[in-house]
Amino acid sequence: MKQARQLVAVGLGLSLMGMGCAGQTDRGIEKAVDQAIREFQPGWQPQRGEIGRLVVFVVPMTRQAGRPDDADRLTLLTAGYFYHMVRGGSGIPAMYRSDADLLPSPDTLDRADLARTASAAKCDLCIILDPPEKTGSEAIFRPTVRAASSEPLSQPFAETVANSLAFAVGPVDIIDELHAPAIRIQMPAAALAQHGFAAPPHRLMAERLYRAIAAFAAGRREVLAASRSTRWPQSAPSAVDLGAVRPMRPEAERIMTIVRTIRPSRDLPLDQAAWFCDMFRRTSLTDATTIYFNPQVSIEEGGVVLGGATTAPALARTLERALKRAGVERIRNEMCCLPEDGRLDGQRFAAVTVSTVRTYNRPSDLGNVQTQLLYGELLWLLDHCDGWYLVHASDGYWGWVRQEAVHVIDRSQFESSLNSMQAAVLRAIEVNGTRVPAGARLPLVGQTPWNTSIRTPFGEAVVVPRGSVRVIDDFATTRPRILPALEMLYVPYVFGARSPLGLDCSGMVNNLFDRSGLPIARDATQQFLSGKLVATRWHRDTIRPGDRLYFLDNYGKIFHTGIAITPTHFIHSSPPAVQISSLRKGDRLYGGRWDECFAGAKRP
Repeated sequence: MKQARQLVAVGLGLSLMGMGCAGQTDRGIEKAVDQAIREFQPGWQPQRGEIGRLVVFVVPMTRQAGRPDDADRLTLLTAGYFYHMVRGGSGIPAMYRSDADLLPSPDTLDRADLARTASAAKCDLCIILDPPEKTGSEAIFRPTVRAASSEPLSQPFAETVANSLAFAVGPVDIIDELHAPAIRIQMPAAALAQHGFAAPPHRLMAERLYRAIAAFAAGRREVLAASRSTRWPQSAPSAVDLGAVRPMRPEAERIMTIVRTIRPSRDLPLDQAAWFCDMFRRTSLTDATTIYFNPQVSIEEGGVVLGGATTAPALARTLERALKRAGVERIRNEMCCLPEDGRLDGQRFAAVTVSTVRTYNRPSDLGNVQTQLLYGELLWLLDHCDGWYLVHASDGYWGWVRQEAVHVIDRSQFESSLNSMQAAVLRAIEVNGTRVPAGARLPLVGQTPWNTSIRTPFGEAVVVPRGSVRVIDDFATTRPRILPALEMLYVPYVFGARSPLGLDCSGMVNNLFDRSGLPIARDATQQFLSGKLVATRWHRDTIRPGDRLYFLDNYGKIFHTGIAITPTHFIHSSPPAVQISSLRKGDRLYGGRWDECFAGAKRP
C-alpha cells in the first residue's frame, strides 16, 4: 500500500511538472501572439490603375543553380511580393520561375529561353533580380542597376530605377533578342532572419521597386503603348494567361455563368422558377450538408416570392440576382436568415440526451436521413417546428431532430462544454439509465488513477471507470501550429504553392498540419469537411487559437481558410502575403470582407 501511495505521488508530481511546462509554453505562445498583433503592419497598397495594364516580367536569379542560400531565397521572396505590387497597381505580372531550386544563375541562365518566355508574355518591362555578390562567406553590399536590352528605353529605365532605389548605375548587360525594355538589379545584402514581426527586407525592397517602376511608367504611357503596338500588334495578354493568382471574375459574369449552366435560354417562365431555384441550390453549394439553403417559391401577382430559409444570407441575395438575370422581373425576397429567434424563443443551444438519434432533411421521420447524433453531442439550434428542432451538429451536418431527444442548455454550459477537455467513450457505458455508445464525447470534469468524472448534458458530474474513456486535449494538437504560423508572416501569396517561400491559403494550413503529423486535404473546400465544428457564422465566441477558420463566398463556395491565433485574430495567406486579420470591428487589423464571409471554424 505504501508503495502504491508513493507511485501515485510520483505520478501526481510528474503531472504537475507537465502542467507547469505546458503553462510556460502557453505563456510563451501568448507573448509571441501579442507581439505579432502589435507589430504586424499591413502592406502598403498601390493605387489601382497606377500602371495601367503594363505587363511586367520579373526574373529572380540565384548565385549557384540548384543550391539556393538565404540571399537567393530573399531574392525569390522579393520577386513574389513585387508580383502582387504590380497586380495591385492594375498591371499584369509574370514570373520566369518561382521554385528556389530551379532558379537560374548567371552562369546557367539560358538567355535564349528567357527571351522566348519574355516574348510569350508580351512583356512591356523585364526586371532581372540578381542576388548580392559574394566573396567567401560574406555578401558584398554593391547594389547596381544595369540596362539589359538593346531597346531604346532600357537605359532610361535603368537610370530611373537606380535613382529611385538609391543604387549605382552599372555597365550595360545586353541579352540578345530580349525585345522589351529590360534591366538587371543587383540586390542589396540583407539578412533573411529578423527579430520581431516588423516588415521584413523582402517586403520593403519589393515596395520600393514597385514605386520605381511606377515612377518610370508615369510619364511614358504613350511611349510604352507605342512600343507595345510595334512589338506586339495583338492585344495584351490577360492576367488569366500569366497569373500565379487565380483571378476573380466580375460578379455579373459569374452569375451569368450560373444562369446559363442551369438554363441556357433566357426569359425563364414563372412556372419554372421553383425548378430554377432547386437547381441553383444543387449546383451552388460546396457541400449541401453543411450549409443550410432551402429556398421556397410561390407565384403572386405575376412575380416570384422567395421564401424558405438559409444559414448563408449572401446566398439568398445571389439567388435573387440570378433569377433576375434569367428574366424574372418581379421578385420579392422573403428568405429567413437562420437562426430564427422568433421561433426559438431565444434558445440557441442543446445537447443530445438519448443514446442515438437520427436527423432528417425535413421535420419528419419520412425525410431523407442526414446523420446520426450520439449522446452528449452539442448542437446549435436553428429553427423549431411542430416538435422538431433544426440543428447544426458538431460533425457539421444540419438536420431536423425530434425535440424529445435533446435538452436545451444555456450559453455558458454550451461554451464550457465545447472548449473543455473531452472524454471519448471507448466502450458503451451506462449513465443514469442511458446507454452511452462508444464514440460519444463528453466534457471531462476530472480524473484519478482509478476513475474519470464526466459531465452529462444535464450538467451533473458522474463517475465512470477510467478504462472506459480516453481523455482528449484538442488544444494540445492545435497549440503547436501557432508559432510556425507566425513564422510565415509576410511570405508572398503564390497560388498553388505550399512552402515557406510561397503559399496560398489552403497550402499554408496544409503545410502547418503536415508539420504536426496530422495530414489534411489540400484545398480549402476539402479541408472544411473534416474536423469538429466549433464556431459558426452566428456564434464565434468558442473560437480558440489553432482552430481552422473558413470563409464562404456569395455563391455558396468555401474559398478561403486561415488559422486562429486568438478568439478574434487569425493568420492567413491572402495577396500579397501571409498576414494577420481581425474579425472584431474597430480593431486595427479588422477585415470587413472576412467578417462578412466567415462560415465557421473546425478543430482539430
